[in-house]
Amino acid sequence: MNLTTRFVNTVKQPGMYSDSRRTGLMLRVNHKDSKSWVQQIWIKSPHGNHRRRIRLGLGSTRFISLQEARDIAYENQKLARTGQWQDRENKKTITFKEAAELVIADHSEKWKGDGTAKSWQSTLATYVYPKLGSMDVIAIQSSDIRRIIKALWNSKYETARKVLRRINTVFEYCIGESYIEKNPCENATKGLSKEQDDPSNHRALPYSEVGNAIRKLRDADIFEGIKDVLEFIALTGCRSQEACKAEWDHMDMKGKTWNMPSTLTKTKEPHCIPLSKRALEILKTRKAASTGDLVFPSARGKAFTATALKRAWDGCDIATTTHGLRAAFRTWGAETGQNAEAMEIALSHKTKGKVKGAYQRGDIFEIRKGIMQQWCDYLSK
Repeated sequence: MNLTTRFVNTVKQPGMYSDSRRTGLMLRVNHKDSKSWVQQIWIKSPHGNHRRRIRLGLGSTRFISLQEARDIAYENQKLARTGQWQDRENKKTITFKEAAELVIADHSEKWKGDGTAKSWQSTLATYVYPKLGSMDVIAIQSSDIRRIIKALWNSKYETARKVLRRINTVFEYCIGESYIEKNPCENATKGLSKEQDDPSNHRALPYSEVGNAIRKLRDADIFEGIKDVLEFIALTGCRSQEACKAEWDHMDMKGKTWNMPSTLTKTKEPHCIPLSKRALEILKTRKAASTGDLVFPSARGKAFTATALKRAWDGCDIATTTHGLRAAFRTWGAETGQNAEAMEIALSHKTKGKVKGAYQRGDIFEIRKGIMQQWCDYLSK
């Protein structure tokens, strides 16, 4: 029969339905919610000149369309007719999922403690394995990857880029292991529209979404230390590396302030941040587990890198950068009518003139204490 997309989507009667294209393609229906593609082809036996029939599973109709199944079946039949199928069977093969799991295993020690391995597994299981997981890497074409990326390109641009990077890493591994000779990712995004916003800009969540982002981060299965440092950065409005490299000598728990030395700040000037109740709670938790000078050490006892922080956001599918939290804090301050001088100081912007003098005024410091607690209360709503 001549299979049609409508028939594939609506047929409920269990059975095998052959396509009329003479490629051996069949639709297998187990029940209304379980349909898959099957192909029967004849290939030359390696033992003598006779032929043998083999049956191939091509994947679920949920992930492989009728046209895609026909294209795959045609390529398989061409290999069989030209005698190349045996060459394919003799080649070193591996499925995409098997290769990806080996990549993750190879990197797991380096990624230990920052949630990257779980992020990889989640990303691939969600976007890639349904389409490519069971396919031999040698059979995957640029068009297969393009379909995955195109589905995300306009609605989830950063996710699309992340998925493509991870697919590319898997294929680079396969080249190194001699499973394939060419990386099919090379032309996967040709012709797709360019991202309107410069990806190098600091993406900032609307300040109304920061609290929910922190709660989502807290619920994620990632290293507790990275959760603490990111929430602390959000609460204090500091730059990421100021928090990552903060030491206990800088913290005045009794005075409830964080006293940064000039060597830590971007402006090369000392900076003091009043600490909110939640920021102090985080510090008390970190102090109880502390074994060194760093307030927020990684699992290896070193300062977190910007890359590690980015991986945490990406792993939770939160569309922001760590620096973008400062922009959210600044916008909140402007839209809620906070004291402009106090906000400039809170953000540790380069001081001059009137603002520089304000650093010395006790009333401004009291205003800043109020601002930091109001911001903390807003995030906890």
